Amino acid sequence: MAFKIAGLRRGSVPVAFEEHLTAAPIERTEHHVSRVALPGRWADYDFLISATVRWYDLDASRPGRLLNPAGLAVECVLDRARGSPVGSHSSSTS
Repeated sequence: MAFKIAGLRRGSVPVAFEEHLTAAPIERTEHHVSRVALPGRWADYDFLISATVRWYDLDASRPGRLLNPAGLAVECVLDRARGSPVGSHSSSTS
């Protein structure tokens, strides 16, 4: 009975075949960063950040373009953390 009611609720929306195709897998790389001190709101207090930074190469056909892609990815995250005031609550995550 529950399946019949659920079927009526859904209606007759046709499902396109393309919606069920799986996207090509992306090879992601990650680097763990722990206890990095960033300046806090007050001069005598540091803000410690730990993170797992993940990235993928947009142009995988040219390997070895960057000498240290992990360093670039981590620096981007830390720059973003430095730019946001510590203690403020952001409603968005990325």
